[in-house]
Amino acid sequence: MQDIFDSYVNAGQTVISNVMFQNYHKLGMTDEEFIIYIFLNNKIQQGILFPDINDIAQGLGKKVEDVSLAVHNLMEKKLLKINVVTGANNLREDRYDFSLLHEKLKELLRQEINKNDLFAVDRQLTQLYKDFEDEMNGPLTPMQIQTIHDWITEDKYDYEIVRAALREAVLSQVPNLNYIGRILVSWEKEGIKDIKSVKEKKQKQFTKNKAKSGFSDRIKENTTKPKIPLTKWSNK
Repeated sequence: MQDIFDSYVNAGQTVISNVMFQNYHKLGMTDEEFIIYIFLNNKIQQGILFPDINDIAQGLGKKVEDVSLAVHNLMEKKLLKINVVTGANNLREDRYDFSLLHEKLKELLRQEINKNDLFAVDRQLTQLYKDFEDEMNGPLTPMQIQTIHDWITEDKYDYEIVRAALREAVLSQVPNLNYIGRILVSWEKEGIKDIKSVKEKKQKQFTKNKAKSGFSDRIKENTTKPKIPLTKWSNK
C-alpha cells in the first residue's frame, strides 16, 4: 500500500492555471479540446514536447481519430501550433506550442479588466450626475450630462474636485455648469488638483477674510469714538 502511495506522490502534478479553467470556453475551446490541452501540457511539463497521437489516445482512452480531430481543431482555432526546431545532431524536431492560446488568454483578461474599469467609471459618473441633479433641483439635459462627462473623461478632473466646484457654486447661489466650469478652470490655473488643495485654499481665504474683518472693525471702532473737544485753558 505504501508503495502505491509513494508512486502516486512521485508521479508529480500537472499545473494548469485557474484562469485557464475559468475561461477556456471563452477562447472557443470545447471540453474535449480542453482535455487534450491538459494532457499535452502534462507531457510538455515532463519534457515530452511532441507526444505521439497514439499515446495521447491511449492515455485518454479515446479513439485516435477523435484525438487527431481535436488537435486539428485547436490548430484551426489558432490555439495550438507545431514548431519545427533543430535539435541535437542537427535533427529536425516537432514541438507542440500553446503560445498562441496564452496570448489570446492574456488579451481576453485585458479586455475584462478594461470592461471592469469602464463599469467602475460608469458607476461613479452615474453618482456624480445624481449629485448634480440633487443640487440643481431637477434632471440634467443631455448637453449637461455630456459636459460633466467631458470634465471627467477629457479634462481629467477628479470626481471630488468636480463635486467641490458644484458645492462652491451652490454656496455662491450660482448653480449652473458655466459657473462651475469657470471654477474648475480657475482652480486648475492655481495648480489645485485634489480635494486637499481645495480645503487649503478655502482655509487661507477664510483666514484672509477674517483678518480683513478684524481690521475693518478696528477702523470702525476708531471712527465711531466720540470726539472730545479740545479746550484751551488759560490762566485767569
